[in-house]
Amino acid sequence: ASSSVTGITASGATVQWSGGSYSYVTVTVTDTSGVAVSTTRETASSCTLTGLSPNTPYTITLTPYNRENLVGAPLNQSIRTLGSLSAASAESITATGATLNWSGTSAYVVVTWNTSGSVQTSGNQTGTSYTASGLSSNASYTFTITPYNASGVAGTPRNVSIVSAASLATVSSSDTTTTSTTMNWSGSYQYVIVTWINNGARNSGQQTGTSFNVTRLASNTAYTFTITPYNSGGVAGSSQTVTVVSVPALSNVTSSSITTSGATLSWSGSYQYVTVAWNASGVAQTSGQQTGTSYSVTGLSGNTAYTFTLTPYNSSGMAGAPQTVSLTSAASLSSVTSGSTSNSGTTLSWGGRYQYVVVTWNNSGGKTSGQQLGTSYGVTGLGESTTYTFTVTPYNAQGVAGTAVTTNVT
Repeated sequence: ASSSVTGITASGATVQWSGGSYSYVTVTVTDTSGVAVSTTRETASSCTLTGLSPNTPYTITLTPYNRENLVGAPLNQSIRTLGSLSAASAESITATGATLNWSGTSAYVVVTWNTSGSVQTSGNQTGTSYTASGLSSNASYTFTITPYNASGVAGTPRNVSIVSAASLATVSSSDTTTTSTTMNWSGSYQYVIVTWINNGARNSGQQTGTSFNVTRLASNTAYTFTITPYNSGGVAGSSQTVTVVSVPALSNVTSSSITTSGATLSWSGSYQYVTVAWNASGVAQTSGQQTGTSYSVTGLSGNTAYTFTLTPYNSSGMAGAPQTVSLTSAASLSSVTSGSTSNSGTTLSWGGRYQYVVVTWNNSGGKTSGQQLGTSYGVTGLGESTTYTFTVTPYNAQGVAGTAVTTNVT
């Protein structure tokens, strides 16, 4: 007579026998301590065993009996059931790795998966978890977890499928203006969402490209943009942030209080500070950083055209669009004298910086010299032994009067 065991699983096996003459056969399964786990009486030539423990050695004894219940020579078969897994899962999924967990009974477990067409293996794992590394971000993987018994025979595997987390390689901003900026990124993802605060929470919606233009920003304002990648399963990967200060802006640039040697420049807008630059006698001048809304320029020359360039800066030191204001300083007189005085006339002389000068005096209703481009004017038609007050007024190139000087002549 002979016997064999087939179909070994984690919980059972099939025993077959042939040859010999018997009325029935008892099939007894004992564990390593000699304790009978089960005994069945069979009249056929096979028996299916169930209820065995995984990865456990057993001895199967086949004992034939005749009709008189006399015992024949027994046959023994030794087996070891297969290992088994009761559960398998994945956790701690990142852009480059994942942890596989399992429970069950086995001598060891082997985890296999495919990366870029190459089969990867964990080797023999005697614990209940394994961390796979070297994954590509936003990629689908199927991990096959196979239990083995102490004889190195594989049991029924379990599969766990995941999508690795999306990732961002670089993030940056560009083309920042007073009201907009562009977010840029690279990486591996299904889509990206950009979020920021601007009078409430804002978001870009799902962006499948590599950039997003943000609009409706306020000038000279700091914004923090959070860029979050998502994989094909809609799971968020690690976010990255970019802080941007929008470009400052100036408005309503004006000049006032213009004198022969100075002027006041005023402005409004949104900025961290403003610098004023101009040229005086071929030498570049600057105001330094002005955090207010005005700046008083000094040291100007009379009757001279100046162009002032006002540039706003944000807190990052980024310059906004400059604005210019042009003015001509007031005309000035340095001295006024009279000479060559006769019974009927006198000559007035002056120095200074001006475009022209007008001399006025009172003589039978008032007199005027008209525009005088030179440095003197001869007055005629005066009365003898009469005191006259002459007012000499300089004008700049814009026709704006400077400070007048008076002189009395008798």
